[in-house]
Amino acid sequence: MWKQNKIISTNKVISTNKVINVILICDNYDLAINIQNILLDKNMIAGCQMMEINSKYFWNKELFNKTEYRINMKTIDSLYKRIYDEVKKVHNYEVFELS
Repeated sequence: MWKQNKIISTNKVISTNKVINVILICDNYDLAINIQNILLDKNMIAGCQMMEINSKYFWNKELFNKTEYRINMKTIDSLYKRIYDEVKKVHNYEVFELS
């Protein structure tokens, strides 16, 4: 499991990494499961939850109404860039949301 880096100074413990919740949207159930497994296997996230959502959005001047999958992931802020890079390798959206 991943650890937080800590600095100990004059009887205080100061964490250098903040725990954050990262959200990712996928349009494909199998892709969402695959991304979760990749990030868990590489210890980039401590855990995650997934739910089916209904999304409405414009893309290329066209309105879409689709079923998508929202993944909530727990991690530390110093891993955000690495998570983004891993997701970019496999995600099928030209522009994906990772917030």
